[in-house]
Amino acid sequence: MRGLKRKIREFLFGFLVLEPVKTLEKAKFREECAMMTATLGDMLGIPFAPPIYRLRLLAAWAPLIEAWKKEVLREKDVVEKLE
Repeated sequence: MRGLKRKIREFLFGFLVLEPVKTLEKAKFREECAMMTATLGDMLGIPFAPPIYRLRLLAAWAPLIEAWKKEVLREKDVVEKLE
């Protein structure tokens, strides 16, 4: 009985909640990429913010730098830009 309840709960979560959660995570990552480009853009040759702000934010964004670089430098298709 316990396994059936868990499976029903997981099915309902996937059916009702999973897609909005994925969409929100994607939007959050895009916003973080925009902020990282504004503050850490000098890695790509885009100087924008004073160095003191970069140092304060570097500790929070250190784990995301590789994913950010891949996202910013990746070629995007026209269809992706329409989203």
